[in-house]
Amino acid sequence: MADSHTPAADDASFSSQLLGEFLLEQGLVTPEQLGEAQRALSQAPRPEALPIGPAFVPAADGKRLHVYDAVKGSAYASVVLAPGDPGDGEERPTGWASYGDARLLVADPADLTPRRWLPTAEQPRLGLIATPGGAFLYTGLPPQAATSPRLHTLPSPWLNPPGAGGPLDLTASARCELLVAANRGAGSVHVVSVDGLEQRGAVTLRPPGHDRGIGVAISHDLRTVYLSDGLTPRLGILDLATLKLRHQLFPTGPLGSLMIAPDGQTLLACFAKGPREMGILSISLPDLRVKHLLNLPGKGEGERPGLPLVPALDGESAFLVTYSYETREPHYLLQLDLGRQRVARSHALREMPLTVALPPPPTWCPAEPDVGAMLLQMGLVTEDDLRTAREHLAGGGESRLSLQTVPIAPEVLA
Repeated sequence: MADSHTPAADDASFSSQLLGEFLLEQGLVTPEQLGEAQRALSQAPRPEALPIGPAFVPAADGKRLHVYDAVKGSAYASVVLAPGDPGDGEERPTGWASYGDARLLVADPADLTPRRWLPTAEQPRLGLIATPGGAFLYTGLPPQAATSPRLHTLPSPWLNPPGAGGPLDLTASARCELLVAANRGAGSVHVVSVDGLEQRGAVTLRPPGHDRGIGVAISHDLRTVYLSDGLTPRLGILDLATLKLRHQLFPTGPLGSLMIAPDGQTLLACFAKGPREMGILSISLPDLRVKHLLNLPGKGEGERPGLPLVPALDGESAFLVTYSYETREPHYLLQLDLGRQRVARSHALREMPLTVALPPPPTWCPAEPDVGAMLLQMGLVTEDDLRTAREHLAGGGESRLSLQTVPIAPEVLA
């Protein structure tokens, strides 16, 4: 992620020194103990982090992806998406509407409870950060564990007027080798190489002027992209070698969200029959035969263009949000048991999220060890001592501490 010479690492090192000086000033440790902890800290192995790749942010006109250095926050390239709709300029066109207060839900995979809600309505420039371990949310700020959860698919938080190009929804392959940008307004689908920073190809999936989401699933071998248009029960099969698109029709309502099961041989496809019936097809990829049909207790996706199926990290389940039209509130986050083909559990939600993300793994933006953690590990301070010290340094204690109120050794300042 970041080496020892980055500003973030320098800040962490200075904060560690400041914490040590405060503990020393409070009489909680001796100079000898602090020195011993600092020596041990210098020899401790640093946590390994996932290398952070570029952040891809859709342009509002639907014609390109901006490429940012995710840590520095500066744009250094763009990927042209052609052919595409002319669009209405770089900024959000007049007449576009947001989802209002729609937020992104970071759910706890253990019990489905919300860990946090991240704002999206005022941040139209959301994107995905590419890493070898999957994609993470980019908000325009340096990535952090709290604000950059793991994200498989990112729908745009903006709706489009009829006939306009965009917005772009992003879907990443499992290890972020490829991105697929689906232009809802133009009805086009664009395959982008993450390493090459270029479009590999594009197809037109449906006529322009619709706001329904386009379902996307990328095969594990990166040879095929499966697509649904949100309007018909047709499954699109895009061969990435030839860029030829063929279709398979299924006896259901319109197909929506798609996901490749962990075995790599099964495609899960949401479908809706009318406004009050919803289910999931399990489709065998070698022969495109339906293996199983699961009826869902939810009643569709409402005015949302489509909520993605989210694969769980354990490889045994997936998550999906549905409406309940009987009460309109609450909505439901469902956990699907992929092996037993059933709904394993559900959790009521008071609001409908833009999409669902999962907490990042420990290797994503891990916290640098500091002298406080080392003193605790050595048994020289208690957890209460350390918590109190951190609260004071963060301004949460009885008095807000600063560089003027905490004596610092001259060699530290030097």
